Amino acid sequence: ANVPLLQEYKVIKVMTHLGKAPWCNSDQADIYKNITFNSWTPNDSLATAEICPQLQNMGVPIAAVIPTFDPAVYLADRLAACVGVRGNPYEGPLATARRNKFAMSEAVRKAGLRSVKEKLASTWNEAEDYLESLNPPLSDANPVIFKILEGSSSQGVTKIYSLEQARQVWNSKEYV
Repeated sequence: ANVPLLQEYKVIKVMTHLGKAPWCNSDQADIYKNITFNSWTPNDSLATAEICPQLQNMGVPIAAVIPTFDPAVYLADRLAACVGVRGNPYEGPLATARRNKFAMSEAVRKAGLRSVKEKLASTWNEAEDYLESLNPPLSDANPVIFKILEGSSSQGVTKIYSLEQARQVWNSKEYV
């Protein structure tokens, strides 16, 4: 590896599903051991139950559990707790707020910080009612942002300028 600090550690790469994984930053490190969750379907609870004992029985000290991409954050939090290293909580309101955009905004608001005006809508009628209530109204000069609750790298984020566009986006595959 060309990262000097990584040369001081044994890197254990944990895969969350069977099959060939896409390239990620951890591939730049010399991998001491690969561990793969034995499933085609992601499930952080089952993955933790399968992987944690393997980590605990490796015979090497574990200094950290670091996710290399957003979908691995929950599992990294669970594995860090399991092996007793510092990490973020894997359950509770702060864990939810780290991944759910609405919960994150609400946590910011409850902390007394400035936050965005938002509406959590489960149906098109709820979304439409909210959009029609805006003052000033929805327009090129006053757009809104549609976001799916969980996603990364701007997945499921769309700038909306009109009610018709909102309806089309709401009914698209990404939001259904």
